Amino acid sequence: MGPELAIKFRAVLEDLAIADSMSDFGISPDLVTDADGSFTLPITSDFSIQIAPSHLKLPMDANGSVNWDEVRRIRILRIGQNND
Repeated sequence: MGPELAIKFRAVLEDLAIADSMSDFGISPDLVTDADGSFTLPITSDFSIQIAPSHLKLPMDANGSVNWDEVRRIRILRIGQNND
């Protein structure tokens, strides 16, 4: 990972750290997520961060999907190249 990419990752991590919820970060609450409740946030066309809610009881919406507007804590599952 080069210095420019590292700067972009750091900026995203800082934004995630200060957000009160994923909606503050600009993530739509109606995201399509993986079966485990995680989703991949693109950083560049080649790199991304996979995150998941970190709640004992996931906040869910009426459709049975994760309600990202209510997510207050996240886990970073993976940082790396797409399709790894």
